[in-house]
Amino acid sequence: MEIWKSCVGYESFYEVSNFGNVRSLKRPVKTSLGIALKGGINLKKIIASTGYEVVNLTTGAKKRKQEHVHRLVLRAFCGDPPPKMEACHSDGVRTNNVLTNLRWDTRKANHQDKKKHGTYQEGPKANNIKLTTDQVIQIYLYPKSNRITSQVFNTPLSTVKKIKSQATWSCVTNGLKKTS
Repeated sequence: MEIWKSCVGYESFYEVSNFGNVRSLKRPVKTSLGIALKGGINLKKIIASTGYEVVNLTTGAKKRKQEHVHRLVLRAFCGDPPPKMEACHSDGVRTNNVLTNLRWDTRKANHQDKKKHGTYQEGPKANNIKLTTDQVIQIYLYPKSNRITSQVFNTPLSTVKKIKSQATWSCVTNGLKKTS
């Protein structure tokens, strides 16, 4: 059964359901022709560049703001997030905004979920990578100091340190044998 609650911060304007739907409330609005009844429709959800569903909400002050649907659902049904908590999708699907799939949890737990679902962006899955898998392996196995390795591969020293200590790219370097 679909249950509707007011969107926190937009109580007079919008409601969100436990199924992740968002609708505007019917309300009188001043127009050039007088007062008209507006609203009462489900809002179109947009997939943001991050892969999460968002909606555009407007208050009486005519200020439009884009809000994440999963956060609207959690805030309406579970309250504001406790300190240092973030919204988590239990199944790893960013567009599944059903209340039973959402929870407030720690960043660490969220990252563990992402690793379990295979959606954690590390190594070759990261969207901002500048190195290939082969380059990472070469850097990891390169027998010289971090500073020399950084110069040889024209890569920041901090990146080389993280690769060689397996703080990053461990999904590629695990199991490789370094030779001294």
